[in-house]
Amino acid sequence: MTYRQAFAILQISSHASRDEIRSAYRSQARLYHPDHNPGSDGQRMSAVNEAYEMALRWCGIWDDPIKVLDTYVKYAQAWEWAKAHQP
Repeated sequence: MTYRQAFAILQISSHASRDEIRSAYRSQARLYHPDHNPGSDGQRMSAVNEAYEMALRWCGIWDDPIKVLDTYVKYAQAWEWAKAHQP
């Protein structure tokens, strides 16, 4: 599952806050949890759980300024290396 798919499953934008992610997860869980909806299978609920975890990870990456800076530095170094080693 990609991050884009995770946000699509939760039906939220990729710029959602932690509160919006939690709210979307809870509404999806109410719809697909086998205890609340006997006709629902567990596969959809497991997909919702996985999407929730991925969305929180995504939110956590961009909430921490140090992680953001590290990400930019890592990809900037790779970009510089690729530019220097062009054929």
